[in-house]
Amino acid sequence: MSNCTLISFEDADYSKGSHKLVIWTCPRCQTEFKKAYKQALKTKHCKPCNNILRPKKCKKGKNNPFYGKKHTKETIKSLSGKSNSNWKGGLPYCQHKDCTAQLSDARSSYCMKHQQLGKRNPNWNPTYNRAIREQLRINPEYIQWAKDVKARDNYTCQHCGVTNTTLHSHHIKLFSKYPDLRYDLDNGLTLCKPCHFKVHAKD
Repeated sequence: MSNCTLISFEDADYSKGSHKLVIWTCPRCQTEFKKAYKQALKTKHCKPCNNILRPKKCKKGKNNPFYGKKHTKETIKSLSGKSNSNWKGGLPYCQHKDCTAQLSDARSSYCMKHQQLGKRNPNWNPTYNRAIREQLRINPEYIQWAKDVKARDNYTCQHCGVTNTTLHSHHIKLFSKYPDLRYDLDNGLTLCKPCHFKVHAKD
């Protein structure tokens, strides 16, 4: 565009949408400018002259159509709550026991804290819940099994060889899926806490 030959606006024979530069003279102040042909057709004056001839309307203060207008108590009352045309009965509360949280979405039945508890959780197992698990953990037979596994492995993690740390008695075959092997010494393995988490992360 910079290498094109500049011609006057009157002599230009371009299409209406052309962006080629032309020498254009403002009819009011007679100042010459370089301007795209498309813009020269649209505005007949330069920007300073155009601002004088067509001043922008100020909409501040008293020129604003909403100047001095305020909502009255009656209009505020008519736009809130049940009086509003978009009223949908208000947002319900969480249906979980002893929860008083108001829901952010009218389509939900439970708050974020309780929407995936118990049966609502995709991993819910109706035949094996936390209460049963905790009961089995305090079983004297289970406690004795855990001690025997650690004693057999000389209180050493069988993966990394650490001794002076918190040790867990790990079930090689899952505690929940193989109830017959829960207290079998050959199904146990001594692991430190980090190694135990790594093993279960792969399940």
